[in-house]
Amino acid sequence: MLLALLAALAALPATAAAAVEPLWVPDPRHAAAEAEEPDEALLEVAAAVASDTPVAGDPARVAVAHWLAAGARDAGLPGELPVMAALVESGLRNLPYGHADSVGLFQMRLGIWDRGPYEGYLARPELQLRWFVEHALAVREARRAAGDAAYGEHPATWGEWIADIERPFAAYRGRYAQRLDEARALLALPAPSVAPFELGLTVGGAATPVADPEAVKAAARVLAEPAITLDERARGDLEAGRVDVRLAVLLLEAAARAPISVTVLQTGHSYYTVNGTVSNHSFGRAVDIGAVGGAPVTASNAAARELALVLGQLDESLRPTEIGTPWAIDEPGFFTDGHHRDHLHVGYDDPVAAATAVELPAVTVVPVRRRASSPAEPRFAASSPGSGRGDADPRFEVRR
Repeated sequence: MLLALLAALAALPATAAAAVEPLWVPDPRHAAAEAEEPDEALLEVAAAVASDTPVAGDPARVAVAHWLAAGARDAGLPGELPVMAALVESGLRNLPYGHADSVGLFQMRLGIWDRGPYEGYLARPELQLRWFVEHALAVREARRAAGDAAYGEHPATWGEWIADIERPFAAYRGRYAQRLDEARALLALPAPSVAPFELGLTVGGAATPVADPEAVKAAARVLAEPAITLDERARGDLEAGRVDVRLAVLLLEAAARAPISVTVLQTGHSYYTVNGTVSNHSFGRAVDIGAVGGAPVTASNAAARELALVLGQLDESLRPTEIGTPWAIDEPGFFTDGHHRDHLHVGYDDPVAAATAVELPAVTVVPVRRRASSPAEPRFAASSPGSGRGDADPRFEVRR
């Protein structure tokens, strides 16, 4: 059982994961404001308005609104601010498409923002919130430095504040102010707590929780395993709980056979594959292994080939659905192409089931049947922008 396996891992000497850097330092004024009793009359009016709010019937998007508002308030900003912006830009959805290369909750331009402190933001909604908060604070600071000491204090000015952050065409600047009542209505409704990773990526639908809290236990073991060398961004993904539990357990299995180096988990990989399908990396369900046995993965690395074969013969509940290698291996799930000559790509196509049973087998490598070279795995070969899993938008710039 998966839970039994994780319990066994947890019983080993624990090493605490490094603390994740906070997105911002909370404003102490917010803590004092939170202690005040809410205006019950205002809440009643807002709840009434919510009955006519299109997204009010979508609990997931109500939860997203509360998550955005909580982050803004922690930074000393009005909670309604990012909600108003996201209502206009994305309907409170983490969209993988938009005008030109605009994506996400706030329709941030990939060509401008997918780098530095915001790199990988499409698959990491907390970085999108960081972007909005940091720009909101910068706009307010600039306006107050210019002489408007009360800038941002009156709700009537919040629409223009958001417009200075989003910078739409002049004709569209007035759209944000129109969503204040709707934002307040959503925030007056009860909502379950939601973590950044649970926001997911959505195409015309609600955000779906995908995180497995049990993954944290396995991730801690991966972080402490000396036979696993992690890229700093991969380490951050594990520390933040963005990695599928099966992937964490698989890495431990791999490291028990040979030292490995992980180059990419989620952060740093493009949302799409080179063929236009949605990459499993974006959901924390894939890993790229750049070295096995202390040597880079190449066609001549026998240890890497043996490891790939071992992973392909794990118990069905843990066996990857896709294994990219430098070799043409005629076994289910294996594929090769010009983009997988220098690493092992291992991933899962489907989210882990809530009660998945995983029994780690005593793995025995079975000789591979030698046949003619096989082409790329069908899901990749047949894919094209706008087709396959995720309905990729052809306007989206595909990056390796």
